[in-house]
Amino acid sequence: MMTMMNGLVYGMLVLMLSAPFAASFTTITHRSASTIAFTTSTSTALDMGAFDFITNAFANDEKFDDRRARASHILVSTEDECLDIKSKIDGNVISFSKAAEASSKCPSKSKGGSLGEFEPGQMVVEFDDIVFDPSKAAIGDVVGPVKTQFGYHLIRVDKRFENQDKTDGMGAF
Repeated sequence: MMTMMNGLVYGMLVLMLSAPFAASFTTITHRSASTIAFTTSTSTALDMGAFDFITNAFANDEKFDDRRARASHILVSTEDECLDIKSKIDGNVISFSKAAEASSKCPSKSKGGSLGEFEPGQMVVEFDDIVFDPSKAAIGDVVGPVKTQFGYHLIRVDKRFENQDKTDGMGAF
């Protein structure tokens, strides 16, 4: 996750660089911000004395949380229902996918409960706590019941993609 300081630096970079490109860019992402910084005239940032500060902040290993995961879930109304389904899955009476198709209240049930690929912050906190913490759920484990504002979930982490590119192209500077 971005630290508060890096978040502030990112905001400064966006403010400094977005005005000349407002007509060209609708959203400036972390990756495009570093590209814009490299491809635009760096004299503006140099004149402000911020170029080195920004480059160093974005080169920090902790600056971006590039983690992603693929997970599936089953959403039901009650904890008892969730526990019943989990016992059937654990006892190999039914597969996770079939249980999702038969019991889940989420539209993802048509895909066996698959939520696809997502990043931290795209799901509710309770999901992130399970999905992005290998000590709480190994790949393939069924975890739950997990209570959220939507109901009770069984969560299965299908795959994790850890920080792939910590420099995010900043080596070009």
